[in-house]
Amino acid sequence: MRLKWDDALGWQPEGAREVPALQLQADDLIEVERALWRVAGVRSVPVAEWDDRDREHYDRNTALTAPGGRRVPPETWALRPVYVTVRPARGGPGSRLRCQPYMYRQAAVRVIPAHHPVCAECGELYPCRHLEIDRLADAGLAELENLEAILPGCCWHCREPVTERQKSITYPGDNLLLPGAPPPLFHLRNSAPHYCATAAIGYEKSWVKAGPGRRPALHCPGRLTKHIDGTECDAGDQCPGPTANHLSQRSHQGNAAWLRDCERCATACRRQGITVPAAPQTSTGRNDR
Repeated sequence: MRLKWDDALGWQPEGAREVPALQLQADDLIEVERALWRVAGVRSVPVAEWDDRDREHYDRNTALTAPGGRRVPPETWALRPVYVTVRPARGGPGSRLRCQPYMYRQAAVRVIPAHHPVCAECGELYPCRHLEIDRLADAGLAELENLEAILPGCCWHCREPVTERQKSITYPGDNLLLPGAPPPLFHLRNSAPHYCATAAIGYEKSWVKAGPGRRPALHCPGRLTKHIDGTECDAGDQCPGPTANHLSQRSHQGNAAWLRDCERCATACRRQGITVPAAPQTSTGRNDR
């Protein structure tokens, strides 16, 4: 079970403020996996140590924002990866964190004030896991009552009837939401305020894991690439199709950098007579005359 305090934002320690990793200062107290650490130093990851994901996001972000056709140098890119050296707040061996600010969940680090509340019982940052467990237990009982109230022929997300004209999906086998109940049925609509298809995808992921030989219909564990002449998924035969919800999606269409680097797209551009713009020059920080 994943414990979380706020359904939308995730667990938030009391009094914390979010600070970009590059703006951390020595002696700042930060939270990492609910533990309290003290910052010892911050430095950019050398470009030579960037991994494929770092370079991919740099190419994607700077291609869209490069002024005058020139990219920001990787050494000064605002979202460049960062090393943060930390040590336990109460002493002990240090460690080094690798932050990737271009990732949504790593865009900022939680800085804890020097005077901060902790649980008197367990010593964890407030609110502690014991409070969350109590909250989840209460929420679980309420959810059980809601599930038991779902009528036959109704969607297991919005609880509304599924008509013959509405697209829907049923997952055979044991009901993972309410053991002993009939197989769950979901609408395939995905508009406010229901988002039943999103709920169906979440259920499907658990359903696939629960039984050998089960194949997804709405989601794919692979990465989808949209080329000039079609789509490609690295999941191969396990992919339900390009309309499925994928682990990640990227489109080479309209992105000159990817059109140049992708052999398939470059070949398709030549075959269709499409001219791909030349690669922009990387600024060296000197005045070019």
